[in-house]
Amino acid sequence: MKQLLLCVLLMTGGMLLAQKPAGGRVTGKVLTISGEPIEGVTIDLKFDDPTSEKWNAQGITTKGNGGFVQVALPSGPAVLSLSKEGYESREYRYTQDQSTQDLKIRMLKVGEVITDLGEQPHVKGKIVDSSGEVLGEVTMIISSQDFPGYVKTYVTEKDGSFDVPSIGDAKVEILCKKDGYRDEILRYNHGKGNFKLKKGELKMLTIEEAMKEAGIEKKEMSARDKAVLQYNEAVDPYQNKDYATAEGFAKEAAKLDPTFDKALQLVAYTNYFQKDYDEAAEYTQKYLELVPDNENMMKLAVELGGKTQKGEAFAKKVSAKLREMTPVTPDSLYREVIDALNANDDTTAKAKAEEILKMDDKYALAYYELGKIYVREYEFETAIRNLKLYLKHEPNGKYKKEVVDLIVTLSE
Repeated sequence: MKQLLLCVLLMTGGMLLAQKPAGGRVTGKVLTISGEPIEGVTIDLKFDDPTSEKWNAQGITTKGNGGFVQVALPSGPAVLSLSKEGYESREYRYTQDQSTQDLKIRMLKVGEVITDLGEQPHVKGKIVDSSGEVLGEVTMIISSQDFPGYVKTYVTEKDGSFDVPSIGDAKVEILCKKDGYRDEILRYNHGKGNFKLKKGELKMLTIEEAMKEAGIEKKEMSARDKAVLQYNEAVDPYQNKDYATAEGFAKEAAKLDPTFDKALQLVAYTNYFQKDYDEAAEYTQKYLELVPDNENMMKLAVELGGKTQKGEAFAKKVSAKLREMTPVTPDSLYREVIDALNANDDTTAKAKAEEILKMDDKYALAYYELGKIYVREYEFETAIRNLKLYLKHEPNGKYKKEVVDLIVTLSE
């Protein structure tokens, strides 16, 4: 059953992904609008990519200097949700990479409104249409998440030019709007001096031009494209355990394209959870005829063989093949650790890593994965102990630098 749960988790995450690096770090300070540090702000970190959910963190708290830090992070867009009594809760978006992101985040006191930042440096340029002709009287809305709630609106001159106050020392966003044209957003980092657009101009497309650029035309969709749309409709109800609804969409996808293996797989699982084992066995067999070496689906076929006569004969063939394919070794268990991590299942990954060490207590990669899991669980001493064991058994391993840096960070 544990193996079945693992394969279900893998499927809900979509296609298996290579394990992501996790060497990024975010540090920052939370300040008032006037620049005073705010202690005791609660921060939750969430990545946009659902495959990065295991790195999400809750309850990060700022110190007396307003500072905070979070380590061992993957790359990708993320959002920080900040809250503290007496202050307006807010979100701050940023993009994490495999270096240190140093942020400065301001919060408004309850009821506080920014009406004037004083004299600010200017941004200037020109707005044109797709042919390069000037586009006048465009509404420009200037804001910055670095100064929450502060917004200024301007209208360009008839010749399309603008030279207006911006927001200094901040990440600025300018939303440009004009009837009949697609909204355009200009994002840039504004230092302390005046800022000029690199090419001197910002281009806006008409709605029709934007649709053409995006390839939005009436085209006959292929059977696979139609099937993918139906399959996508099945994902949310499946994840919400509405298996009957998910089954309907997945069956329609399989009907549209009988070679769409992910749809067949989803029908098998939805029937399994609804205890319709005959149909689950039927679709599991159809899937394995297309993808014969998927170990997780092979294990499902074997389990179903014990629940229904319809799948019994097929299950015996699969069981024999599975025994030949999957001898239990430290390396095979490590693959299961990676599968569990890709499914955001740290509990299973930890158990598999510990099982490896019972077989081979010098298996360095098991200590490496355990170390990172304990970091995510905020058990830093245990994390350091496992990371040091990784270095002991693989002193020149490919993760050496990452592990050394992480140990230093956790020991600070």
